[in-house]
Amino acid sequence: MSQGCRARQGGFALIEVLIVILVIAVLAAIVIPRIWPTVREARESELRADLHGLRNAAALFMAHCSDWPAQLEDLLATDPTGLVGASGRPIPPECFQGPYFISSPDGQLPIDPFTGARDWDYDPSTGAIHSSSTLTATDGTLYNSW
Repeated sequence: MSQGCRARQGGFALIEVLIVILVIAVLAAIVIPRIWPTVREARESELRADLHGLRNAAALFMAHCSDWPAQLEDLLATDPTGLVGASGRPIPPECFQGPYFISSPDGQLPIDPFTGARDWDYDPSTGAIHSSSTLTATDGTLYNSW
């Protein structure tokens, strides 16, 4: 008696694996472009929230101390010893009620979601705070003009 057909061995054929990879690639090509605008909108929302928080903290510092902070890091201070305002005058301990900005657990300023750094543009003479990013927002404006 001769042996007939051999039993099929388990596993996947190369063509089956290639078809699965092709299906995954097609799905990714459809899904990724739809997700990307949502990710960008989330970053824009984070930037707006960070700017709002920093600006409110600087305005509160100004209201209490009658001077803008010399640098944004002063908003994180818990002790006014050695702090000077933007005018160069020392900050009186009796007016200081910091910290004015409660940041992330690392105790630093927030990271700009578009630059990936803590590199906010700050003008201590006016208290103006902006993003350092030169990218264009979804509404056509520059992030550093917000």
